[in-house]
Amino acid sequence: MALPSDHAPLAERVEELLAAGGPLPIVAAGDPVLRRGTEPFDGQLEPALLARFVEALRETMSVSETLMTKAASASGSESSCPDRGRAGASS
Repeated sequence: MALPSDHAPLAERVEELLAAGGPLPIVAAGDPVLRRGTEPFDGQLEPALLARFVEALRETMSVSETLMTKAASASGSESSCPDRGRAGASS
């Protein structure tokens, strides 16, 4: 799945991501997009679009967590993140 154009307005980029349906694309460590600076959010998204985007982010995280849990179970470990779920664990 291609990511939206970097030069399009934020609302247009979000609409492109949401148009595919389902979880949003996740890039791997080392992808150049992860090295770019962030863009400040200053109300560029209408409330309804922002709500849809947040819901898609939640769905993506849920699917990702489920896949990680299944992978960890298949490998015999409890979690792929050692501190996950431990009371009092700190970063």
